[in-house]
Amino acid sequence: MITTVEGMYRYFLQLINKEQTHTINPATFNFLINTSNIDWVKSKLPMNEFNQVFIDDLQVLLVDGDISEGIDVADDFIFDIPEDYMHGINALFDVEIINSNCYSDGIKYKLSAILMKSDEKTVIKNSYYRQPKDSRLYYRYANNKIRLFTGKYSDTSESVGKKMYLDYYKLPRKIEYVFEGISTNSEFGPLQQQEIVERAVQMFLEKNRDPRYQSFLNEQAQKR
Repeated sequence: MITTVEGMYRYFLQLINKEQTHTINPATFNFLINTSNIDWVKSKLPMNEFNQVFIDDLQVLLVDGDISEGIDVADDFIFDIPEDYMHGINALFDVEIINSNCYSDGIKYKLSAILMKSDEKTVIKNSYYRQPKDSRLYYRYANNKIRLFTGKYSDTSESVGKKMYLDYYKLPRKIEYVFEGISTNSEFGPLQQQEIVERAVQMFLEKNRDPRYQSFLNEQAQKR
């Protein structure tokens, strides 16, 4: 069972059939394992809403309800994305209602919003049936920010986006193995660490065009 980064390192050496630690130095291993770590997380993200195993795998990266204050810019509102942000799940917004025909004026509501695709902005604004209003908010990611579109964007209200509550997956911790020093372990469990190491081995063998690469892939396929 792998529980430490040293265990990950030794499992890595075992899989590439290199018993002596000096054959792959820690610096090379650290680069490979962190590249694999990010790649492994990304491989889980596209289906995380539909696959309970993937949800469990990434549970340690989940951040619930991070709060950001809104900044009024022209017809929309901008919110900062956390520095450790990797993948968004859901966003709710505190909206102060002003001159709206959807809700009572002067009251703040916590409202959900629809994710706007990058190529939809003009179409949505010009469509009477799809344009933003206080009962149909939109948000989109742009330039490491989140932009919220209320009824103000379509001139149907003057409502203001005050706060954002963002659920997201954060970047995984950087793993570091230091020989005879202080190392940084992965936050994932033993089975997840094993998968990350095996992915790193694939990368290593492929990069070095090792003839064992295809046989290793076949071995991994038989495990699943």
